[in-house]
Amino acid sequence: MRLKIALILCVCSLLLSAQQKPSQQWLDQKFSMFIHFGLYSAYGGVYEGEPVTRGYSEQIQSFAGIFSDWYAWTAKEFNPVQWNPDSIVSLAKEAGMQSIVFTSKHHDGFCMYHSGYTDFNIVDATPYGRDMMKELAEACKRGGIGFGVYYSLIDWHYPQAYPISSHNADPLTPEHYAYNLRQVEEIMTRYGDISEIWFDMGSLTPEQSKGLYDLVNRLQPQCMVSGRLGNDYVDFAVMADNEYPDYRLGVPWQTAASMFDETWGYRSWQERGSVEEKVNEKIASLIRVVGAGGHYLLNIGPRGDGSVVEFERDVLREIGAWLKVNPLNLSSSWKNDPEKASYLSAEVSQSVIENGALSPQNATPLFGHSSLNYYAGYKSIIGYEWALPAGKRKVTPEITFTDNETGRKIILEIDGHKQPVTLQSASFKTERLPLNSVIWGKVFRKPGRGVFGNVEEEGVASVDLNTMGPEWEVVDNFQEGMIYTEEIQPRESVILLHEIESSRQQTAAVEITCGNGAYILLNGEYITAHLSPARISKQKELVLLPLRKGFNQLIIKYYNGFDETFSYGVNPLSAWKIYSQKLTSVTLDKKEDHIVWLRSGDATSSVSPLRLNNVKIKTE
Repeated sequence: MRLKIALILCVCSLLLSAQQKPSQQWLDQKFSMFIHFGLYSAYGGVYEGEPVTRGYSEQIQSFAGIFSDWYAWTAKEFNPVQWNPDSIVSLAKEAGMQSIVFTSKHHDGFCMYHSGYTDFNIVDATPYGRDMMKELAEACKRGGIGFGVYYSLIDWHYPQAYPISSHNADPLTPEHYAYNLRQVEEIMTRYGDISEIWFDMGSLTPEQSKGLYDLVNRLQPQCMVSGRLGNDYVDFAVMADNEYPDYRLGVPWQTAASMFDETWGYRSWQERGSVEEKVNEKIASLIRVVGAGGHYLLNIGPRGDGSVVEFERDVLREIGAWLKVNPLNLSSSWKNDPEKASYLSAEVSQSVIENGALSPQNATPLFGHSSLNYYAGYKSIIGYEWALPAGKRKVTPEITFTDNETGRKIILEIDGHKQPVTLQSASFKTERLPLNSVIWGKVFRKPGRGVFGNVEEEGVASVDLNTMGPEWEVVDNFQEGMIYTEEIQPRESVILLHEIESSRQQTAAVEITCGNGAYILLNGEYITAHLSPARISKQKELVLLPLRKGFNQLIIKYYNGFDETFSYGVNPLSAWKIYSQKLTSVTLDKKEDHIVWLRSGDATSSVSPLRLNNVKIKTE
């Protein structure tokens, strides 16, 4: 038997009714226009007559190595007279878009609005001399669509900010943070209703993220704050650039997509291909995102003179023509089309648990997207869901857990009946691993790549080390039970693969030591992941491993976000405690199937990792 659950209901069930966010207006803005336009647009991806092939073109100052005074002088000639805000709004509406998000300030520090805190802005520094962002905000209001702003948290022009780095995840000096606060305040108070503010880059302290979040919330309570503010201060999660999640998200989320993966800002020498192919590509992406309950933010990069690239204009118009025939309303006309339904159904099929305990292994996980900064983003489990069969009229839940979960506050919900629970019990039994039933074998190692949440081996039931490339190396003399410490740069990671042989299907327990964060897989399956905003340098956790009979692989990505060294280790346990705690009986509704939810009662954010991967629930 199968149960279908509408994802949008799952999202709404996680939101407090007292919250003003998300507004229905923002929820309805499923398809929006992103505009990367700034001083960098005047270069068109070219410096000193040569294409700058490295990096995004909107970051040409960094990738071309342009001196700050030379770059600033470009403003003297920046005169985008072809820019027409009403035409931009008309194009967005013609494309079927419901809002526009505009770059108020990118990493170069040049403001596309009239800032009172720097003369490096479109009004004071250029012959154009007009507040471009204000005119666009007013045009959006006239056109009846939403208006949002992008704001880079780093600044290559501000003297008290960190200089250009290789990664853009720079900390904010106290002076720079105060400067950002002042600029965000003027944006929030001088440009009308802001539907969302799209923070980007930087590596803020939790206090800095909170300060900016509280400021926006105070000045515009309905303005949605993007997760790239960092430290899990988030109203809507933003995926990595051009990322399309294949997992079920239980928070408002958005995929930001560029017309071409290589750049967001205008690139004069971009190979564009055919309009038809690009239209098909972007429609497929739009369907995929909106069909999974997300928001799709598609970018254009106008030329330095303010004109829209004809290719991008034509792509948007063709998408709009297609949407007139196939509106994004999840109507039956979408669901009856197999190609559309494969993307657009916002429903999730789930097996009903007929027998046995409810566990993370037989649950439908619900994910958030935790993000301390851009490089530290990852999918975080925020809840587990199960379905029980019809016929039951009453259940008395019994929860089992380990020392790792003792003291945690949880919420168990059955058919809408919520039980807040503190995991605390004097009743336990000691589990022992049968002697010689588990053999820990070879250990392999390779450097991690990309953002924290990128683990190439996820979903691979058995990694073939012979075909996975030369990066994997055997770790000689690795000792289980020993804690190792190494020097490593911030934002770097190491992945270890442990081979485990089990004589039977059974549960084993290990104590894992890590630094700032760990991402743990067993036989390719996601067990848990965490990277705390508290910036913990060394932590231990007990993890139960549901081993299959025969060969197993435990993969751990150890991530260093902030320190100069990191610690790691795996200690197999021969015995561990399993606590049991009976809860209040629940009378079930008369319905075909019954829904059980487990989520945190002590989470600091809607995207904080659940970390209840050792918990099981008996419902007999």
